[in-house]
Amino acid sequence: MIQSSETVSAAIEKGSVSIMVSNKEGDYSLYLGGTDADGVSYTWISRKLIENESFEIVFSDIEPSSVSEIISMRDVRDEESENRLLLDAYHRLKKELIDEGLLNDDSVAV
Repeated sequence: MIQSSETVSAAIEKGSVSIMVSNKEGDYSLYLGGTDADGVSYTWISRKLIENESFEIVFSDIEPSSVSEIISMRDVRDEESENRLLLDAYHRLKKELIDEGLLNDDSVAV
């Protein structure tokens, strides 16, 4: 977990960095990641936020040596790997809908 005084630096040369705060059923999450020009995806932060937690975003030019440790990385051009990730997400979401009674187990087959 990131402590309130910890600094995380993210940068991608010839790419983009995204910061996202999401809310799913009252659970807030923080994501910091990006993609480079070659299609490689990087994640620096992906975690739940704690109530009353705060963070600050500062835009600045940084040296490559000051970029924080990447917690995950994947090549989005690897079609087989991406298809596996999508299929895993499909099965996870399908189970969620079945468990909530919103989808019949026989209604969708893959």
